[in-house]
Amino acid sequence: MEPGVLTPQLRAPVFIDDIAFIVTGPSAQSNSKELEVVARRALSWAANNVIVFDDPKTELMHFHNKTNDLTTNSLVTLPHGTIIYPSQHLRCLGVWLDRKLLFNCHVQQKTAAATRALNMISRLSNSG
Repeated sequence: MEPGVLTPQLRAPVFIDDIAFIVTGPSAQSNSKELEVVARRALSWAANNVIVFDDPKTELMHFHNKTNDLTTNSLVTLPHGTIIYPSQHLRCLGVWLDRKLLFNCHVQQKTAAATRALNMISRLSNSG
């Protein structure tokens, strides 16, 4: 089957210069193939509108709700040849996401930042 037939659901939330392509489908492999089609379309549109996407900032994550930890190496190859491998965690608009949307990574990141801030305040109060 051709990409587009397997994964009819594509969403593309945009916030200023952050763009996400979200594909829902039966498998990580079919979603990756659909994302490659979407990437070709997006880069073609960008070239026609004098816009450049930053390939090194491109990230990929396969979300799932399986009870076992599904590890997939289903990657996406961009038209320029850049290969995007799936991430375990990524940040989207300041929120750290993991593959099961448990937000453990986000809590850990925010706890670490709060601890660093508390330690700096503590050092300032002890320096006088």
